[in-house]
Amino acid sequence: MGNNRYTAEFKAEAVKQVLERGHGVVDVSKRLGISDKSLYLWLKQHEKQSNPAKQDNTDALKLEVTRLKAELKRTTEERDILKNRPTRSAAPLLNRNSGELYCKDRRILAVSFLEVSTPSKNLAWG
Repeated sequence: MGNNRYTAEFKAEAVKQVLERGHGVVDVSKRLGISDKSLYLWLKQHEKQSNPAKQDNTDALKLEVTRLKAELKRTTEERDILKNRPTRSAAPLLNRNSGELYCKDRRILAVSFLEVSTPSKNLAWG
């Protein structure tokens, strides 16, 4: 088969036999003496030429799928980070600035653990 050049009319007729008459690609290619790959290529080219809007739509859909996959990956990573974070412990939290102790949703005043009081007179050392 080599480097045969086929006319546009020949290609159009081969494509027409497949699309309009319902013959199989293999059958048409054997009858016409061309390779299956060539006929599949001509079918693909014919589809692009006859439906340019469909091609543009396909490109837009591919971009949308790529964008959505990236968003899904980001969202999944965020979910996994939140899922694996340590939960809030039952131990009360201390506000270092005010010395207030918070236990769940109730506010309890407590002596600040950060303040250290020293006695004015050390009794142990005399």
